[in-house]
Amino acid sequence: MTRPLILFIFASLLGQPLDAQAPGPLDAAVETITPADLRSRIEILADDSMLGRDTPSPGLERAAAYVIAEFQRLGLRPAGDRGTYVQRFGLSRWTVDTAASSLEVSARGAKAIADFGADVRVIGGEISGKPIAGDATLVAGLLRPTTARDPRLRDRIVLLAPDFTRPLPADLGDRVEEIAAVARAVIILSNRDSVTFSRRVDTSLESRLTPDYHDAESEAPVVEVRESALENVVAVVREAGGAPEHITRLTWFITDKREYLSRLTEVGEAYRSVMGKHFPAMTMVQVVALVEDRAKVEIEASAVVPK
Repeated sequence: MTRPLILFIFASLLGQPLDAQAPGPLDAAVETITPADLRSRIEILADDSMLGRDTPSPGLERAAAYVIAEFQRLGLRPAGDRGTYVQRFGLSRWTVDTAASSLEVSARGAKAIADFGADVRVIGGEISGKPIAGDATLVAGLLRPTTARDPRLRDRIVLLAPDFTRPLPADLGDRVEEIAAVARAVIILSNRDSVTFSRRVDTSLESRLTPDYHDAESEAPVVEVRESALENVVAVVREAGGAPEHITRLTWFITDKREYLSRLTEVGEAYRSVMGKHFPAMTMVQVVALVEDRAKVEIEASAVVPK
């Protein structure tokens, strides 16, 4: 793990407090700013010579030097470290050790294990490297701004089951972050198609930078788990007192709609042999391919087991 530095640039305005009711020097200064001024500065910072301004990078330092020079030209007073315009802080670069990481769900002696790098992806939060264990709470339905304030989620491992086959609420990320702030861990049960999920797993394995100053108030880890990877969860559900009628959602991924429709009788017989006459909410999605080359159907499920 390495600890590069990142910088913030701070400056304060010179001058005395102004009467909010009367135009003053700041108002006159604002009127001098033109679209051409804004365009010029944006073009400079976005220029290829800044090399993308990655964190950390020579391009970031070059962009900072330009901003500092502009602050000096405008006569702004430094408000950074040791009388400068800059405040630096440490970053940690880390990656997920897939060989040493796993997710285990257990209930009454039955357990299911999913591997990082194939069936689990890290979304965010603090990754300490230490085991996380505790009671779990499943949250079903729409997440609201008040959800995180429910005392039943505090210090629990919270399981969420959004439907990725439908448009997601724009504030889903905010709601998950709010829950992560009070939970021990957040597990998102994912019904994404296999190709999309695999791509997201690959992205999650890239090295990440996190600011060290967040360590004292970091959020719980948030991971997304492929539902189909937890086939043994059926046994867990049964051990926890569940049954097929507690399955609340099924998502079917098929590679050939015409073939599926031509074999509905066989599919129906196979379905009833496992699920009986229980028909939860279902979604069917035709995909180009599944991860298993010979597979023609992939089914993902969510269950809610009453206490």
